[in-house]
Amino acid sequence: MADGALETLVKQLNDRTVVLTNALSAGACADFAEYKYVAGQVRGLAVAHTLVNDLLRNLKENDDD
Repeated sequence: MADGALETLVKQLNDRTVVLTNALSAGACADFAEYKYVAGQVRGLAVAHTLVNDLLRNLKENDDD
């Protein structure tokens, strides 16, 4: 049950990262401060993505035991 919720969270993190990355690459930021803010969000999402994937992998490994 938790696996499904975590997989949904991973998808949401991916989707949000794609939206922000596309905005950065399209030049949607009005100034450098906004660029830094959005880049920081992307960085934070990447960390969250890694943590959730690690948790999901650990849960699946424990289920196999």
